[in-house]
Amino acid sequence: MQYIRVRNSHIDNIKILLLFLVAFAHNLIPFRGDSIVAEQLIKIIYLFHMLLFTICTGYLVRKSKRNVWDYMKKLLLPYLVFQLCYVLLGTVMIHMGVIDYSANTMARSLAEPSSPLYFLVCMMIWRLMCEVFKNVPKLTGVGQNCQNIITGIVLVICAVLLSVDPYANTMVLPVFSLLPFYYFGYIVDWERLIKRIKKIPLWLTGLLFLVYLGISYIAPYETILFRVNIWQMDITITTAIISKFVYYAAALLGCIIIIRIVTGKVIKHVTDKSANGMVIYIGSSFVSPYLYILLYNKLELLQSGAAVNIAGIVLFTLVSIEVLSWNCWKRLYDFIFGRFVA
Repeated sequence: MQYIRVRNSHIDNIKILLLFLVAFAHNLIPFRGDSIVAEQLIKIIYLFHMLLFTICTGYLVRKSKRNVWDYMKKLLLPYLVFQLCYVLLGTVMIHMGVIDYSANTMARSLAEPSSPLYFLVCMMIWRLMCEVFKNVPKLTGVGQNCQNIITGIVLVICAVLLSVDPYANTMVLPVFSLLPFYYFGYIVDWERLIKRIKKIPLWLTGLLFLVYLGISYIAPYETILFRVNIWQMDITITTAIISKFVYYAAALLGCIIIIRIVTGKVIKHVTDKSANGMVIYIGSSFVSPYLYILLYNKLELLQSGAAVNIAGIVLFTLVSIEVLSWNCWKRLYDFIFGRFVA
């Protein structure tokens, strides 16, 4: 059965921007130690980008007519195939000495991915939890609005407490660290939210952006990575919990800024690329940063300075997304995996 979704151009524009930021940040990570600018850019992006991606995912799942089983089939097989390919490719490149930045962190596992494909696992688990969210009001007998508030608070508390657990640095952590944002996207009235955020004056948006930049600058690198436990920092549990709440507040600030500045109008040759979002996300997981590192090692120009390297990363990321958005890749993807979903 085929499902046709009426597209939301504002969501599509946000998704394309986030797809660029995801790939761009992944390309920057190998050079984090070589450039202060690269590290700061990573922090600015990582502080909010996957959280806003999660909010959009929750909203789109609520709008989707696809049932649980169809949704799981849509993600499970592609995840297993591409995660296996990612592990094999990464292992070969590490063994050849082409890359070393992830040699100690890449998990050669299908159940606990260290690749960007972990998000597909999160999406499957969250979709299963939606069935729980739907039935909780029936079990408790409280109103929907009250239930939304209570559930949201409980999810935030659980996410914060997990961040101080030294044994939670597995797939459990990203699932529950991002779950409050998924739930928010799942229950929010997106149209009303957009109208309110769009009313924020541009001068105030600029001021909020400066505040966001300041927070991202002073925030320790470890606090902006939702998959990294706060216990890895040399601070007390109380400080760690406060830091996590501050992180969530700053991340929401970044989300508000992006929602405010991204247009809801259809942008020619940009908005329509969101229809190939899954292919772009999976493809960029391989292209970024493996292919760029190969180019960096081959082209002396990219090694001439940090500014040139960052400019090269921007250009490479834009070209990668453009190529991956070609419909031929989407048709190939659907040909291979579509029959398992229909």
